[in-house]
Amino acid sequence: MRINVLFIVTLSFLVYVESLPTKPTLNFESIFNFGDSLSDTGNFLISTGAYVPNIGRPPYGQTFFNRSTGRCSDGRLIIDFIEEGAVTLMVPGNFPIGCSAVLLERFNDNNKWLYDSRNQCYKPLNNVAKLHNDMLKKGLESLRLKYPHAKIMYADYYSSAMQFFNSPAKYGFTGSVLKACCGEKDGRYNAKPNVRCGEKGSTTCEYPSTYANWDGIHLTEAAYRHIATGLISGRFTIPSFRKNKGFTPISEPKSK
Repeated sequence: MRINVLFIVTLSFLVYVESLPTKPTLNFESIFNFGDSLSDTGNFLISTGAYVPNIGRPPYGQTFFNRSTGRCSDGRLIIDFIEEGAVTLMVPGNFPIGCSAVLLERFNDNNKWLYDSRNQCYKPLNNVAKLHNDMLKKGLESLRLKYPHAKIMYADYYSSAMQFFNSPAKYGFTGSVLKACCGEKDGRYNAKPNVRCGEKGSTTCEYPSTYANWDGIHLTEAAYRHIATGLISGRFTIPSFRKNKGFTPISEPKSK
């Protein structure tokens, strides 16, 4: 019997420093996810809850689950949107880390030439992310030649995310794409390291879906939804996710 399996490997430099209209059926019977807090759905909280108690309580999880689940966002992550889908290995590239609120706060600089004029993200950090992604794509090309029987897919998180960083209003981010929704209000990006989201002294924006940055490090469910939409459409995967399997639109799952 042939078993379809989707492996998702999440790579990131950030260790700690309205829903999809339709959802595809891709016939994956299992998903094995290897990653950090950008893709973890609760294991980290279960294993080390005493050390990171803030992610185990509101406002984490408030948008979709109405309770904290151990996900480092206000709701679902990219992996939650790609929950269905022979062995396929999906390897995501890095996010545009120069648009991360906590890093923008850390590298706050008055030299305007260091910032992208289109989106005000920090260019040196985004250049590092792009270099990383270019090297990763070259490495995957070598793996495809070595293992022609395996389907090795590159997920372009960077380009999919840059859509809303470049055109926030188009994607409904009328609050902010660079400021954190949850954190300490002091500072340019609401991401001062001395007060983390969920801790005493932190505040949460009224409408998380109008923000892209959740707690300064992680993104909101709304941002993850847009990234996942780009991946599922096949526009930001190499080879195309859409060409890999047939698509059958099904209804959006109810909130839990």
